[in-house]
Amino acid sequence: MMISSLGDFQHPFFIGIAGSGMSALAQYLQGIGKNVSGSDRYFKEGEYNEIKTKLEAEGIKCFLQDGSGITDFTDLV
Repeated sequence: MMISSLGDFQHPFFIGIAGSGMSALAQYLQGIGKNVSGSDRYFKEGEYNEIKTKLEAEGIKCFLQDGSGITDFTDLV
């Protein structure tokens, strides 16, 4: 499926969401009402990560980079 506008998806998933470009885009999409989630190899279970904390405070769901965050509802990766 070709994505031609922001209205073509609702549940984007970002791989590498902690990067400066990806996190900014994720925050923008969350801010306009998308249900954003993502993963990053720098997210470790039980370990504090400032970027992850900030993203989660904005309502973005963050996952370990193990594939568990991609669901049937994900419509853009």
